[in-house]
Amino acid sequence: EQDRLRARKELRVALHSSPGNVLVFSAEALSHLQEEELADCLGLFRDLDVNLEAIAYVRHYQSWCESFFQQAVKYGDWPTNLFPFGTGCYRFAIEKFDLLLGRDKVKLFKYDRSAFAQGCVVRDFFLQAGLGEFSGSSENYNPGLSLEAAKFLRAFHQSGIRPLSDTSGIIRNHRLAIYMRSLRGTKVRFHPELMQERMQADEADLSWIEQRLGQSVRDESHKPHLEGMIRREADLDRFSEASLAWLSRESGVALDPNGDRRGLPLEVARAMAALQDKILADPEMRKAPHVSRRVVPKIIWTFWSQGRENAPPLVQKCFDSWQEMNPTWSLRVLDAREAEPYLCRAAIPPHRLKALRIEKQSEILRMRLLSEVGGVWTDATNFCLQPLSDWLPDCMDAGLFAFRDTAPFVMVSNWFLAVSRSSRLAELWRDQLERYWASKDYLPNGSYPGEKAMELPPFQRALLQLFHQWFDRDTRSTRHWFHPAVRLLFRSYPYCVMLCLFSRGYHRDPEWKHLVDEMPYRPAKPILSPYGLVEEGKTFDEILGIGRSRNLPLMKFNWKRPPRIQQSA
Repeated sequence: EQDRLRARKELRVALHSSPGNVLVFSAEALSHLQEEELADCLGLFRDLDVNLEAIAYVRHYQSWCESFFQQAVKYGDWPTNLFPFGTGCYRFAIEKFDLLLGRDKVKLFKYDRSAFAQGCVVRDFFLQAGLGEFSGSSENYNPGLSLEAAKFLRAFHQSGIRPLSDTSGIIRNHRLAIYMRSLRGTKVRFHPELMQERMQADEADLSWIEQRLGQSVRDESHKPHLEGMIRREADLDRFSEASLAWLSRESGVALDPNGDRRGLPLEVARAMAALQDKILADPEMRKAPHVSRRVVPKIIWTFWSQGRENAPPLVQKCFDSWQEMNPTWSLRVLDAREAEPYLCRAAIPPHRLKALRIEKQSEILRMRLLSEVGGVWTDATNFCLQPLSDWLPDCMDAGLFAFRDTAPFVMVSNWFLAVSRSSRLAELWRDQLERYWASKDYLPNGSYPGEKAMELPPFQRALLQLFHQWFDRDTRSTRHWFHPAVRLLFRSYPYCVMLCLFSRGYHRDPEWKHLVDEMPYRPAKPILSPYGLVEEGKTFDEILGIGRSRNLPLMKFNWKRPPRIQQSA
């Protein structure tokens, strides 16, 4: 009661002393108040003649469950099972505000980072609330954990070795949870089968929030990779050899990955207790580990074979946009002559390099530039809508950033790439690409249906059509394109060979996979929206207006099918 009275007093002082006329406060914990307690809290504001409005961001159901599970395992003060708070949480959190404030005073928005300015929900909140541009830091103060870090923390808290008893226990666990951010790896993801069971149990709540929000919260199509997903509770007691080696090294406690599996969670818990002691004893270890956002050299690379001055009007406008939006960056528009020295450094025999189509030479060029120098590669038909410094630094945890492709058989797009200096992932990708082209002579054209290898007999061309149906099902099946028999018999390559090599590297190389899993998810589909908007007859300026309204950082056009560009008087 004393804490309650003191809080009310401090709130009154803050209201009266504030020079502004708008008060913004984080109200997440208010959802846990009973209806009568919440009414008492809101009544305080009404007594002070404050006009109340609630704004809430509603997450996808799966993302919300995954996020809550991580919160539960971080500090040990909640149940650490997969679904710590049971069912009916949307309605529990929102309906009481509807009843007490009126639905017109409770505004709900979909939580979708790809649609927010710089991916920041706080910036979007300021815009939605009519408060103008947010000028503070966009730093994420509550980042997610890797799956292995979540498993370790869960084992530690479930063991009861260090029960939570007082404030000092909360502080100890908080420092341990912060330190566990340094264990990188696959993100926490629930398997679709698990989520299907959960959604059936929570159908009434899901129907309520979808009706209230006016949108679905069940679509998780942006999480296509099933490897490493959690299917059941028992999956949380299995630990990878690499993560156990990390914990042994950090804690000083030997862990045997081949020992008794049933006793391993307790051994992990003891190692975590030892790590917690080390963190508390060493002032340097108490500091939050710095998750480096690798710095990208301020160079924007692009290519037009005939030179910038000979590019079509659409391409000229795209070049200008990068210069105007990024005045402190160096824009390098290479032509065929300027690109040649970089291409010559590729580990590909000259006769094979020369025989490749210009599009494939461009792919080799971008990886050679980015792996040696770093910077940003943009295709000539990309139009810049936001300064790179506003959004790109938050995307560079892997040392390489690419938008995630929506096609089922590729993972990333390559028409925009950002690479830090000495990026390991860029080097791996470059080496795979150059090794592929160096190993064999290929026909001038690829095997893509729209780019047929006409030198092949009709039977082989028909068989290639079937191969596309068989091999392009998902990111794993594309590995068949690289089978020696296919390469020997057809001397042909898939149109997306660079992207297929990326997928193969992800599934074959643990280092490659680890780096890709650190890359934030930014979908390619919104960036490609001009393709459809041109078909609808939208002009160039109308398309750019749509992109800005959606907070897109850039938009990709097709110079062969450009939009109508209105000429200024």
